Parts: sequence; C-alpha cells; structure tokens
Amino acid sequence: MQSHGSEDLPKRKEAISRQLSDEFLVYDNQTNKAHCLNKTAAEVWSLCDGQTSIPQMAEKLQLSSDDLVRMAVDDLGKAGLLETYQPSADAARRDTLRKLGFAAAIAVPLVISVLVPTPAQAAS
Repeated sequence: MQSHGSEDLPKRKEAISRQLSDEFLVYDNQTNKAHCLNKTAAEVWSLCDGQTSIPQMAEKLQLSSDDLVRMAVDDLGKAGLLETYQPSADAARRDTLRKLGFAAAIAVPLVISVLVPTPAQAAS
C-alpha cells in the first residue's frame, strides 16, 4: 500500500449528520456550529475516514481529477469539520474553477456554516 502524508488522509470530526433532501447537515456540538454541505462536499466528507487519500477519493467519486476533492477538503477543513487537515498548496479556488470549466461548476463543493445558539442563549 502506498504511503501518504497526513495531509492526504483527511479525517472528519465526530459530529451529528443528517441527509435533508438535496443537502447534508452536519452539526458540530463542540463548536455549536451547523454546516450545510451540498452533494459533492457531503460525499467527500463521508470519505474523510483518515484512511482514504485524496486521489483515492477522486477515484471513488469517479472524478477525472482530484481538484474538486482538494477544494472540498480545504472547505471542510476551514469549516472545522476535519480532525486532520493540511491546507492545499494548490492553486486558488478561482483558478481551479477556471481550469475545470463551466460544465463542472454544478459539482463544486459548497459548505455553509452557521452558529447555532445554545438553549440558554435561545431562551434569553
């Protein structure tokens, strides 16, 4: 088996997750943040098991390039949803989108995060 650095073996945090129609909700009870992931980001997050490399994820998702996976891992890491995360040294998001072209825009990973008030905060 090929050896990979920890940056290529992202691991998701323990969190509560639920599929909601077209989107996937992940709640991080350590930070009280809820994250809404589109299909691409959710598929990548589910593969972040600390054992699967980014190129392996791209292969499992049947992508010709691992650019979308790296973009998703970067977004998930920035959202605090990964235990192990090393920011990508690859080109900026805009450059990646330009390289992928308009046809791939629908598959671009999207992570939207919101702070969820605690019960005490909600009661005040």
